[in-house]
Amino acid sequence: MEKIPGIVDLQVERQVRIPQLEITVNYKKAALYGLQPAHITEQLERLSNGRLVSRLVDGNRRFDLVVRLKDHTRTTQGLSELLIETPAGWVPLRQIADVKEADGPNQILRENTKRRIVVLANSDGVRDMTAIVAEIRKEIGAAGLPTGFFTSLEGTFQAQEESMRTIGKPQAMTNLAFETRLRAARPLPVKRADKIFTVLLGEAPSYRWTINGRVHGEHQPFKVGQGERVEMTFMNPTSMMHPMHMHGHHFQVVAIGAQRFAGAMRDTVIVPGHMPITVAFDANNKGAWFLHCHHLYHMATGMMTEVQVS
Repeated sequence: MEKIPGIVDLQVERQVRIPQLEITVNYKKAALYGLQPAHITEQLERLSNGRLVSRLVDGNRRFDLVVRLKDHTRTTQGLSELLIETPAGWVPLRQIADVKEADGPNQILRENTKRRIVVLANSDGVRDMTAIVAEIRKEIGAAGLPTGFFTSLEGTFQAQEESMRTIGKPQAMTNLAFETRLRAARPLPVKRADKIFTVLLGEAPSYRWTINGRVHGEHQPFKVGQGERVEMTFMNPTSMMHPMHMHGHHFQVVAIGAQRFAGAMRDTVIVPGHMPITVAFDANNKGAWFLHCHHLYHMATGMMTEVQVS
């Protein structure tokens, strides 16, 4: 993936190898003694990790009384000589299992009951996200995963890809397909974004409208440096559309959902429900500039913040 143009900050979820004691039960030998593997592991867990046998009460304080093996016995050699109870009597663990030192991951993470590991990456903000993902899928398909393995592309792209399915449907409140065909007469120069922000439009109880969960007065300004290229992705999980307006700058519509393009230059853009809209602008004008919904009632009840250019 590191060779795919447009991918930056590529990394694999950190995994640290730590020393472990590995105990492998020999099923055939265990069966000779009338033992089930689960019975063996249960005894080992009880003796090695400890077993609560009682509780001491001292006034309001309570202390667990735990019985477990001594530290010098919880070694490879000590566990090999550990006596396991069987229907035929007591036998050393080494006669029914292999005990050895090994190493393994410090944690095993699961999602939907399946083990998983995450590969993280960002886009450079210049190349079309759809093209990047298409190449990722092509590389995965060519690699050929072992039986039982599968991949899932998630994150911002997944939300954008799902939202793109609503373009052109009757429930879309604006003709976004038409918006994707508009082109600026004087577009922004091609440049990687210096700052990228997510602008979450929301609704709070008592008819209060928010930006990133806050009403105006409690807002956190978007802080950028003069001359920086800034991208903002408006996310609208509400059922109402919001015409988002910014003072002091014109911005260019550069993406609808996952589809990137050099769209129209505007100071206001309609953000329909469940459809991410990304805009870009060069922060050339120093000062504090309002960013707000142009719907009067939404702005008056909180949907306003600032872009601070310093």
